[in-house]
Amino acid sequence: MIAESPSSAYARGATPYRRRQMREARMKLRLCSQVRVVGVAFFDFKRSQTGVAPNAVELRPRQAQKITG
Repeated sequence: MIAESPSSAYARGATPYRRRQMREARMKLRLCSQVRVVGVAFFDFKRSQTGVAPNAVELRPRQAQKITG
């Protein structure tokens, strides 16, 4: 499943604190093997994405995460 999160580089309206939170959350996800994610379901079309769900549902934006492994 694809779960998208904003890049701090494109969040110009965010406070420095929120931009730091975005950077830290993205870094933690890169280092883990399993995570539980909460977000808003978005039904997309299947294209050539890596990790796409069978029904092409995505989470946009990712609202919470808990690293489980």
